[in-house]
Amino acid sequence: MNTGSPGRHAVDRLLARLPGQVLGRSAKRAGRFFSASICRFKPEEERCTKRDVLITTFYKAVQLRPTTQHGPTVNTPTSTPNTVSASDPLDASNPTDPPNPTNLTNATDEAEAPVSVNEARLWCNNGWTARVIKNEDDDGWAVEMIKDGEREPALVGPWTMGRDKKNPKPLDVSAFNTLVKTAAEVRRRHEQQLHALYHKNLTLETPSGRVRVTLDIVPDEDDPHALLAAHDAFDEPLAQVRVGATFKLSVASAQAWIDDDFRRPSGR
Repeated sequence: MNTGSPGRHAVDRLLARLPGQVLGRSAKRAGRFFSASICRFKPEEERCTKRDVLITTFYKAVQLRPTTQHGPTVNTPTSTPNTVSASDPLDASNPTDPPNPTNLTNATDEAEAPVSVNEARLWCNNGWTARVIKNEDDDGWAVEMIKDGEREPALVGPWTMGRDKKNPKPLDVSAFNTLVKTAAEVRRRHEQQLHALYHKNLTLETPSGRVRVTLDIVPDEDDPHALLAAHDAFDEPLAQVRVGATFKLSVASAQAWIDDDFRRPSGR
């Protein structure tokens, strides 16, 4: 077989028809180099057609398993087509590669991460914002603590004057952490008070057994109301009726409701 231009041009045409992202510069050079060695193939490979020999030569050059059935499959090490060599700068950027999901997740997390502000009169961290403001009652200063996502401050208290007796003392990490602890405790107590105000219950002994009566107030601005319910000793529901938000739950009112077979209280 002639090792001159016909075989070399055939390999070049084969390389030109393949997608650019599969071949790097080094693969193309290797393909052209092996085209000059076609005449030295083993006897069993010489039985292939000229087209099959050229295809086999190319895949030997780039160390890829052929995806067509034109020639024999070459058992060569599997390599990733899109792998880029450090010595191949022109292939370092491949616009056809899909975006890395990990990078997208990291970018989203960074965009959603809360902003930390550490200033003399404004400190934001750990879901809380401390802001030093003028005290409306006197010429001093005050600090308010606001939980992220809430409009009203959970805590408002006096703040220390600075050394110049004019400006407030700058916020720092220690003071902010103390304010967060105090504001969280105040907020927790306030939630407990609201729960006790809107959710009441008592237990009565009846001839049929113990009955627990609950009153859950729904402070809706458009339709305020309450739910009066009863449960037995096994916490199985016995009845539930809707009453006005001003319904007063007491032992007497609960007993009257039970004696009336859990009918909706009149006038409620």
